Amino acid sequence: MRRGAVLLGVLLALSGTYVSGAVAAVESTTPSPSSVSIAYLSGSTVYVDAGRNQGIDIGQELRVVRDGVVVATLTVRNLSSKRASCDLPEGVTGLEVGDQVVFEANLELSPEIAATGAAAGTRRRSRQESWFRRNGLWGTVGVRYLRFEDRSAFGSSYSQPAYNVRLEGHGVAGSSLDLSVDTRARQTFRSNSSGESESSSRTTVYRLLLAHPVGELFRVSLGRQSSPDLASVSIFDGALGEFRKGRWGAGVFGGTQPDPGDLSFSKQTVEFGAFGRFSSTPGTPLRWSVTGGGVSSSVDGEANRDYLFLRGILSSTRLTGYLMQELDIARGWKTDTGEATVSPTSTLLNARFRINPRLSVFSSFDNRRNIRLYRDRDTPETSFDDSYRTGWTLGAEVVPIPRVRLGADARTHRGGSGNLESYSGRFRVDRITPLRLQFSTRATRYLGSDRDGWLTTGSLSMPVAGRNRVEVHTGLRSESVELAGQETISTRWYGFQADMGLVRGLFLLFSLDITRGDTQKNNQAYSSISYRFR
Repeated sequence: MRRGAVLLGVLLALSGTYVSGAVAAVESTTPSPSSVSIAYLSGSTVYVDAGRNQGIDIGQELRVVRDGVVVATLTVRNLSSKRASCDLPEGVTGLEVGDQVVFEANLELSPEIAATGAAAGTRRRSRQESWFRRNGLWGTVGVRYLRFEDRSAFGSSYSQPAYNVRLEGHGVAGSSLDLSVDTRARQTFRSNSSGESESSSRTTVYRLLLAHPVGELFRVSLGRQSSPDLASVSIFDGALGEFRKGRWGAGVFGGTQPDPGDLSFSKQTVEFGAFGRFSSTPGTPLRWSVTGGGVSSSVDGEANRDYLFLRGILSSTRLTGYLMQELDIARGWKTDTGEATVSPTSTLLNARFRINPRLSVFSSFDNRRNIRLYRDRDTPETSFDDSYRTGWTLGAEVVPIPRVRLGADARTHRGGSGNLESYSGRFRVDRITPLRLQFSTRATRYLGSDRDGWLTTGSLSMPVAGRNRVEVHTGLRSESVELAGQETISTRWYGFQADMGLVRGLFLLFSLDITRGDTQKNNQAYSSISYRFR
């Protein structure tokens, strides 16, 4: 870890001479930014309703803006004429369909296409405005099917049909009401090697709320909801009142937490809190926001958790950063058991600095205890990354020539899954041959307190008929584990994925993953069809 940190530290030191440029004004030659929105969310992929015709290019960074503040930076991975798919940044949660996405059109590549494509899109929308758009509604409906087949004769197999409905509304039907609905239902059929079977069903409501402005400065929302200003309060049933005026904002909330197992309504945990927010002037090159507040909760009338929190967001043409820090305050039975009165908990820090158009450095620290991970499917690669999420990361990314991207990072993990240090290298090349192939690979060497090994992956993808894409991928994880003696465990996997746009607003996703190894032997198929309306 020390050698990796030293090498990456040199890059960070070199970047110091550019720090003053990070807060400089945008040069007059910079194209004026364009604005679109998030059209669809699927697992770790974010889809934006703009593409090559609007001047977007593969590898370009797009900024997600909320209330005048950049809350996330997306990197374009795949592209069609009217649509772009981006990776969901590590550690970022809470993005929603309809969030504003700002980018600078690449006019050097396609000035005519960008101009005519945007104009044609505007004319088409004005002529064919849908009923949903006229009534201020947008969202998605979809059905999904997951089949996991265990071939080891020791585990269980299951199938899981599901559906989801996501509905957002602003000024619904000409009124002053805003609406937000996010509900998902699934049926699980499970069988084990002995022939026993069981089934279960679950309907989960993540959001169901109505919001109404009170005058020009106040807004009240009722129902199941979440707020990015409330730190660890991810979902609650209750009321939230917000005040916004210029660069200032504040709010109070009160309610109950859903049952942690199935998110059903529960009165057991009661919580309330308040927050205040101050942000930079909209439109300035250096954008920032600072939010602070406190939350208190009780379970059956007894003290549960009391904490203060601070959240900071920073974004400029070169620098993006995010900080979340929580500070627990013990009272009641907690102080009686000897807990510290004040203790820092749940820290999240992400920072990326673009030294020049070809070189970026980044660092992160994460010791959050519990987070919600959204996965359409799991592979040995995602399982490895999720297991060793916490700790420090330091890395760099370079574009030596157009269409080629190299990355390296070093990571330390300290936690319940064991201490671990890992060193990763990544390589990606885009638009190879007239077929516009994309090839990417990753190699990770890790050394732990009870294991060490290698994780390698590779994928090859290509667009089909414009906005469709197919991919094949493979991977191998081989490690030595200290049990009674030294034991080598290997796992290999390979698969296929297709992401298809059938007709306007209708999307199909299919994937098949086959895993074989000393401890795992399974097949996993996932498919979904969804309709996006706006």
